[in-house]
Amino acid sequence: VAKDGPENYYLLKASGTSMNKAGINPGDTVLIRRQNAYDEGDRVVAVIDEQATIKKLHKGKGAIVLAPASTDDTHQPIITSEAAICGVVVCTVPSLSAS
Repeated sequence: VAKDGPENYYLLKASGTSMNKAGINPGDTVLIRRQNAYDEGDRVVAVIDEQATIKKLHKGKGAIVLAPASTDDTHQPIITSEAAICGVVVCTVPSLSAS
């Protein structure tokens, strides 16, 4: 159990390939810690238009950049001031069905 309390953690099941270079693959389970402050380059969960996404956080003036880490060039950074950051990635548990 986490030392700051289990209520500060939750699990997400990953889908898509936007973070495969960061070791987060489709079907993986991702442990997320709720916190109020985030550092440059943290892998975060952001909610945009009621959709959750995991990306690398970069801070800009008046906006944030949510950058993918993918082998697939179709994934592009999201530049927004409207995202709600809901936690930081602690670790990833690979899917048992991963090949």
